[in-house]
Amino acid sequence: MVTVTKQQVSANSTRSTSRLKRWWRHALYMPWLTERYFKQDSLSQIEQAVKSAELGHVGEIVVIIEGNLPLKLAYYLDTQQRALDLFSHYQVWDTEYNSGMLLYVNICERQVELLADRGIHQFVTSEHWQTICEQVTSQFMQEHYVEGVLTGVQLIGQTLQAFYTARLQEPGNERSNRPILI
Repeated sequence: MVTVTKQQVSANSTRSTSRLKRWWRHALYMPWLTERYFKQDSLSQIEQAVKSAELGHVGEIVVIIEGNLPLKLAYYLDTQQRALDLFSHYQVWDTEYNSGMLLYVNICERQVELLADRGIHQFVTSEHWQTICEQVTSQFMQEHYVEGVLTGVQLIGQTLQAFYTARLQEPGNERSNRPILI
């Protein structure tokens, strides 16, 4: 599994302060912002991008877009831990060739997490996934969220095409291409 690396905080008091700040940021987040950035036509664009990105290989891309963390989780979980929870909850790992790939977007924190199942992870370096995350988040900083997600899906698809060759008998589409909006 691969995720964006984060700077580690060593002091407990600093960690508590950053947790409290994160909780407040999520508490003050306005949920309508997510709907403003990701309208139905945008979700359809992302769905088409996922469908195109999955052609020619057995990789399965799941996109989850979350406005903010649920408040009962925001103090204890960061985006990396939340992505791991969602990877498990939506069973992204449950594909015939262990080919699940999660693109998790947290709008409130402008964070992207990429998680690759073991069938994909063996072919691609962490640095490559990090580069994709940086390209996506650079668009987020300019509030180009849809474009950022589309870029991420396209780059993931190109990566899977290059490193994860198609099997003789592809299992078909094992996961929905429609992005999940939480």
